Amino acid sequence: MRKIGLAAVGSYVPEEKLTNSDLEMMVDTSDEWITTRTGIKERRIAPNFMHASDLATKAAADCLAQTPTRYHPQLLIAATSTAEKSVPNQASIIAKQLNLTNLAAFDLNAACSGLVYALAVGWSLMRTEGYDHTLITAGEKLSRFVDYNDRATCVLFGDAGAALLLSADEPEHEILTVELGADPAGADLVVMGGPGDEFYFRQDGRNVF
Repeated sequence: MRKIGLAAVGSYVPEEKLTNSDLEMMVDTSDEWITTRTGIKERRIAPNFMHASDLATKAAADCLAQTPTRYHPQLLIAATSTAEKSVPNQASIIAKQLNLTNLAAFDLNAACSGLVYALAVGWSLMRTEGYDHTLITAGEKLSRFVDYNDRATCVLFGDAGAALLLSADEPEHEILTVELGADPAGADLVVMGGPGDEFYFRQDGRNVF
């Protein structure tokens, strides 16, 4: 079986910061409460004109800039739960913005574990379908779905993009195996993007923890 591994990684975060001190002025919370429970000190917030696909595109550009030009992605998997559109998919938007051609492209939504699932799927398709180079992105604009009146959830999320390139061309960091799992019994503990109040991110924090 051919060896497949990690060739490069990239990232992007917006400039605007939302600190714990900022949140102290917005809701009934404190830096001490947030830090001890989450370890978070600040989040990055994308401007209104920037979409999740833009964050992923910038991370992908950072990733590809670190690889030889011969590493042309033949497959692009975009992990996201906050895509600005249902169609076209985020992967195709990213490919267009990066002028990538002659590749397969699709989205994958596995929420917080999206990048891990995308890595597993990309690795598997490279082993079975013969792709030599696969670009995987994770672009999330979660601030769009955060209720900044809900102190239990607004402290958790910000916006960012990440990307990695898998290659079968003598990879330095080989992927040996992947293992995925989920507990569907907890499917209703975290909701986002639904009708009415479910549009905003909501979770049963105690049971999720």
